[in-house]
Amino acid sequence: MKPVTILRRCLHSGKVLTTITDHKGNPVTLRELLELADGLLERAKTAEAAGEVKAATRMMRDHESVMAQYRALERMEARPSGTANPPADSPVYRASLGAIVRAVLEGVPTDGAEAELQRELGLGAHHVPLELIQTRAVTAPPANVGVNQFGIVSMLFPQGLAEFLGIEKPTVPVGEAVYPVLTAGAVPAAVAKDADAAESDGAFSANKLEPGRLQTSFRFRREDLATFRGLEDALRENLSEALSSALDDEILYGTNGLLNDGLGTAPAAPTDIATYGDFLDGLVGQVDGLYASTPRSLRLVVGAETYERAENVVHVALQHPETAYEMLLRRSNGGVMVNSRVKAAATVGAVTSVQDALVARRTDATHAVAPLWQGVQLVRDEVTKVLSGQIVLTAVSLFAFAVLRTDGFARLRFKTAA
Repeated sequence: MKPVTILRRCLHSGKVLTTITDHKGNPVTLRELLELADGLLERAKTAEAAGEVKAATRMMRDHESVMAQYRALERMEARPSGTANPPADSPVYRASLGAIVRAVLEGVPTDGAEAELQRELGLGAHHVPLELIQTRAVTAPPANVGVNQFGIVSMLFPQGLAEFLGIEKPTVPVGEAVYPVLTAGAVPAAVAKDADAAESDGAFSANKLEPGRLQTSFRFRREDLATFRGLEDALRENLSEALSSALDDEILYGTNGLLNDGLGTAPAAPTDIATYGDFLDGLVGQVDGLYASTPRSLRLVVGAETYERAENVVHVALQHPETAYEMLLRRSNGGVMVNSRVKAAATVGAVTSVQDALVARRTDATHAVAPLWQGVQLVRDEVTKVLSGQIVLTAVSLFAFAVLRTDGFARLRFKTAA
């Protein structure tokens, strides 16, 4: 990895802000951050084993800073290309998710910046714009408010898949989403002097996507909004990650999911337990010269059982302590993820212990899309939990998913146990 600079600044709130850039001052990529974090962790372990406590502590602190920036960057929603940032005085910067939640809970219309933003986007009073759900910087509370309260611990979700697989998640206004794909284009040819060049007809396939529904619910009391410091930010983070997590589940196993029917007929179940060659072929065998020119054009997603089997056979085959993760990381340029969303190994036909895996080819191109419709609707229910004094707040989001080019992905299967 190229040299990087870790810069820390102390903010007025007392919080330490860490930024990491390469030797040219540009932000480093997610893969580079992960490589840097792994390297720092190994160096910290080596220093600790050598009794260099101060050096180990310093490197562990750097490791934690790098991982914090990695997680923050990974959670960020990429804007559709060509979309400019809102002006500084835009209501998106002045509106509050908490104000909309309170208006829904109290059954009153929104006003101020919240109502202005909803009107601007054509949303109803009980709709939350996606911009307010995306993770934003947290404003420090007054020093005399909630001084004994620790930060709200967020829920833990599996690592996000969409960005890793190169799947775009654009925002869609009211209406349907249509994605045309050029299937036949210009055909260049060398022609003789004064001869006419042959014409070629362009051809498109149109993918019209209708929205499906993602839904999640909270149970809490009105008093909670006034009692817990940081509840708005906790709601924002949970809503963002819960909806993103549900979308990732649909990308894998929804109606057109990549590990369901999205790539056509599933490969045959292997009858022999996976070997070193099987895992190596799982990457190298996907290099086709168009969608992937080298193994570095690939990204691999596997389940925990497949990864465990890979660790065992790689160590034996190579006769030295390189792990399967290190081998795959080296060959695929960092494109390896073990993700619990991949279903556990199961019986396929007469073959036991078969687990799916997924390869994405050339993630800089658009092979699949997962659009989200702009407004997330909040629905208040005071009846279901009326005896316990609780309110159920349900969030409903609309989404779609479509594979535009099946050759951009490959579905693999490994037999993980005898």
